[in-house]
Amino acid sequence: NEVGVSQRHLGKYSNSAYALVMPTSQIDILENYVWLDGLQVLRTGGGEIVGLSNGALDMKLSNSIIMGPGSSSNTECFCSSGGAGSLYVWNNIFTGCYSDPTGALHITGLTAAYVYNNTFYNNRVGIYQTSGTYARVKNNIAGVAPTQGRGSD
Repeated sequence: NEVGVSQRHLGKYSNSAYALVMPTSQIDILENYVWLDGLQVLRTGGGEIVGLSNGALDMKLSNSIIMGPGSSSNTECFCSSGGAGSLYVWNNIFTGCYSDPTGALHITGLTAAYVYNNTFYNNRVGIYQTSGTYARVKNNIAGVAPTQGRGSD
């Protein structure tokens, strides 16, 4: 059951394509082994857009556009708040997320995170890693923001 060419996003947010638009709610991952693939998500108010909650194992996020409301918000595009498993993030576009200090992709409390081939555009911070998570970050691009990468052990 592959997605047809007409159903794929064009590499940028489009009002004419299907989008999950959320003023205040969020996608909160509570189950193990969840894979979000090919979503176009817009958050019109502040807050977290996609969250991986404590205890959830091995989550994948791929081929999606995650868009926050822009610089007037306190929004994280994606936040992992712990779990015993790994996070796999590839081929996504993250834009408009201005949470301070974490920004677009906040990685914390996991065994490992693998972040490949993503675009971080117009966020306060692109990738923010804390709390001992091993993070392998390769072939990502970040631009047009005050800071695009931060990390600590």
